[in-house]
Amino acid sequence: ARALHVADSLSDAPGRAAAYLQMSALASAMGNYAGGLQYALQAEQTFTTLAYAPGQAEAWLLRGMAEQGLGQYTAAEASLRRALHATQARQANLALRAQAFN
Repeated sequence: ARALHVADSLSDAPGRAAAYLQMSALASAMGNYAGGLQYALQAEQTFTTLAYAPGQAEAWLLRGMAEQGLGQYTAAEASLRRALHATQARQANLALRAQAFN
């Protein structure tokens, strides 16, 4: 709870979102999947507000991993698919932009 309070107190949203990602990964790695899910949801919400797709994709990945750890397999599959699709869309966008300079 203290880590969440620290993240909430950060004035810059990108820093707060990055802190949520770190805390989600750490919580899940320690077997605290409920905490990992909570932090991933906070990161997802913050990155959605910022309209930052790479951050959203990472949040969905961590969300899916936490959901899987909680035995929420249908939700985990949906979250992991969202992460995959967002990453693929980002890669396709980068490839098109790179081709424009050739």
